[in-house]
Amino acid sequence: MLLLSDQTFQDISSNNYTCYPIVRFGSIGSIDEGDLFISTVKESMPYHPVLDWTVNFKDYNLKVTNIKSDIDFKTNKFKTSNVTLTLSNYEINGQRLSDNPLVSFGKEVNIFYKTQSNNYFSELTTVFNGVIKSMQHDDKIIRIILEDKTENLINKDVPVSNVGIGQHCFSKDYRNALIPITYGRVDKAPAIPWLDKDADGQSKI
Repeated sequence: MLLLSDQTFQDISSNNYTCYPIVRFGSIGSIDEGDLFISTVKESMPYHPVLDWTVNFKDYNLKVTNIKSDIDFKTNKFKTSNVTLTLSNYEINGQRLSDNPLVSFGKEVNIFYKTQSNNYFSELTTVFNGVIKSMQHDDKIIRIILEDKTENLINKDVPVSNVGIGQHCFSKDYRNALIPITYGRVDKAPAIPWLDKDADGQSKI
């Protein structure tokens, strides 16, 4: 779900506003001055009010396809469509965009949107977090397909907990046995023995 700050909401709800995408090639969870920032507007802005780092947005004729998310409440499936980036691949200072190691298969890419009141990069709204799934390029154009990471983050195999091999393990047959999960009231719910000791040091199950 996209979370908008109060200021961002006021910006896009006004009669006159500017809003354009910024693509960051690099991990959103770290601060790295070697990351690549590309936008439809060539400009600079401070990264954070207390950090002495200016972010420079490069111009590669960026085009971003629509970002869509679907939730099916019947099947409990969540899906975010892949996003395609189209950029210029002309040689600049002896290097093409396709030569940059950040623009390669499996690398993390984040998409933000900037409105007129954003003074720092850290204030920008994140609209997409993914990795490079595939890319095609020639000496003029590079097309990058991004795969959303959200589905991988929210999917989790259960059950997770197990009895291990320590003091709670009833016998060797139950080593690392998974602990079942039951919701609500279930007759004859699946269970496994859990060995414990009371205050007197007596073993109990």
